Amino acid sequence: MSSSTAICGGLSGVVTAGGYSKQGMPKASNGGSGSPALVPVVGLVNRGLDSHMQTMRLQINTTRKGNVAQQMKQNRRQTLKVAAAGKALSVNEDSFDEEVLKSTIPVLVEYWATWCGPCRLMGMVMDWAAQEYEGRMKCVKIETDPNEGLKAKYKVYGLPTIMLFVNGEEVPGSRKEGAMNKEKLAIFLQQVLPTLASTN
Repeated sequence: MSSSTAICGGLSGVVTAGGYSKQGMPKASNGGSGSPALVPVVGLVNRGLDSHMQTMRLQINTTRKGNVAQQMKQNRRQTLKVAAAGKALSVNEDSFDEEVLKSTIPVLVEYWATWCGPCRLMGMVMDWAAQEYEGRMKCVKIETDPNEGLKAKYKVYGLPTIMLFVNGEEVPGSRKEGAMNKEKLAIFLQQVLPTLASTN
């Protein structure tokens, strides 16, 4: 009877031609004892190793993708912070006390709404003022529709409306309705708070 040798990981056995177990594994004689023994087949073990390696590669790739995604999120946050620099800060009822009433510098507040055309123009002027008076005055914007409490508390009826706060109090005479350009806003601020006069 012809025979062949199967080798896997340094183990060997003589496989009887045409002899297979019920599990589909080849039968081999075990040192001439006459009793057949099952011998691992190289291809089956290799497939197991390949599957394990593929799983490891998948885990590594997933970890790398997760790290890249996290880094991208951090970069986006930094980009947003840079983009927000020099612009009027959006404030709501939750942050109003901290950003406006507790501010250590004067705060110019604009009340606006998405459906208000002149508010868009005033919004750009507020962004300009945030840069022009940086370090001397804070500029914030409050959308009235989701912040009805603030709108009612400060009796805001027309939009846009601006008002100036110093030490947590509205400055008398600082309330003004309607949009204005940069020049008019600068003159207005100098009148209600002379310390904001431009030093340029």
